[in-house]
Amino acid sequence: MKELHSVDEIFSHLNNTTHLEGVVFQGISLSEIGDQLGNVTLDESIFLGCEMTPNFALDVQNRGGIVFPHLKDRPYHAFRPHLYTPDELFAGFDRHDPCTYCQTPDATIHLHWENTGRAAPKHVLEGILRRTHDQSITDALTEYLESIDRKVVAIMGWPFHATHGPTLP
Repeated sequence: MKELHSVDEIFSHLNNTTHLEGVVFQGISLSEIGDQLGNVTLDESIFLGCEMTPNFALDVQNRGGIVFPHLKDRPYHAFRPHLYTPDELFAGFDRHDPCTYCQTPDATIHLHWENTGRAAPKHVLEGILRRTHDQSITDALTEYLESIDRKVVAIMGWPFHATHGPTLP
């Protein structure tokens, strides 16, 4: 199944074909280009967490596409199309002031995980979104590993102490 992660990729794909049938769109803002896709076949296309107007979302579904909306009340994007960077996860962290960790996206996501049931989410929607997020990250990691000219032995997480935030080298 073909995956597209940007508006440029959509138009590049359309240079070679006249349809987007069976294509997966992941985390793309389509609000500005929905009208340009009005005559394109969308049967069995899947829109994962894409931003779009309500009218375009309805149009996609009427033309045989499937829309999974991005729910903005979560501190993470369930349909994230690429890996996190350390700068994203630790935005706002000052290594000279460990208390600033609590304001980072990494800490916010972890706190959300704790407050919504830890490993056993209290609500089925939270469980679905977490697993979808994990699948999205696995997909992004696979794409990244396939793009580099090296063999990877292991990927390790950041050392974390539950009461003090990340353990810095």
